[in-house]
Amino acid sequence: MAEQGKKRKAEEAESTAQRNDEGDWFVDLGKNKRLTVRKFKAMVLVDIREHYEKNGQMLPGKKGLSLSPEQFAALLEQSAGATAEIEKLGKK
Repeated sequence: MAEQGKKRKAEEAESTAQRNDEGDWFVDLGKNKRLTVRKFKAMVLVDIREHYEKNGQMLPGKKGLSLSPEQFAALLEQSAGATAEIEKLGKK
């Protein structure tokens, strides 16, 4: 059962994911924020960054952070605990 849930979540993410002009995979998080997986100087990075519009094109801003795949994995490992804390605080 857990495998089916993981597969369904992966399919949902793929259905909302897009590619930018550089071919990088991204998901729109709302309010001009995106999660983007890209390569920079031969390193794979996961960016969580604000974007702005210029000449009809969305461009990355200065505000945000880049995580290595290992850091992103560590973040995901803690997602259940963070979700529980969010629910506990009543900010869901």
